[in-house]
Amino acid sequence: MKRKLFTFLVAFLATLSGAVWGQETTIDLSHPQSGTGVSVSGTTITINQAGDYVITGSTTEYQVLIGSTSGTGTVNVTLSDATIELSKSLTYPIRIVENNKLGVNLTIKGENVVSTTGGQAGITVPYGSSMTISGTGILNTSGHCGIGNANNSIASGICGNITISSGTVVANGSAWCIGGVQ
Repeated sequence: MKRKLFTFLVAFLATLSGAVWGQETTIDLSHPQSGTGVSVSGTTITINQAGDYVITGSTTEYQVLIGSTSGTGTVNVTLSDATIELSKSLTYPIRIVENNKLGVNLTIKGENVVSTTGGQAGITVPYGSSMTISGTGILNTSGHCGIGNANNSIASGICGNITISSGTVVANGSAWCIGGVQ
């Protein structure tokens, strides 16, 4: 009887700790793997469930797609000394999905670089989507548009809502720094 009670209490506390303190999923850009809320297909890493995610490492290959057209909740993504530098045509280093139904918070820790020379935004926030950026770190982002929507094919290039509440954000664009096609 004592053993069953002890086993029950251990299982209960393990479940409670996940519910109270939450679980983070870490994505290492140098070797990303699919897991809860994360899928890797080709060169695209997709975060499609509400939850807490930490992106670390560096890549010149993988792009990150965030959000879902169904569901509720918030995707909390932390960039922690992460570097995404893409040079292929029409690549999006970080992009929120069109018609996204999930809230997106981006926390920056350490020094982070998000860039593309492929004619897109470093971080794409299409019309109808929103992103809040905060943290104590530095985010350097560049592309045709640093942060926004540089693609005419996504909602006519109109940018979604971008809120920068803390941290240091340097957005460089060959056409716009923050915003999109006018």
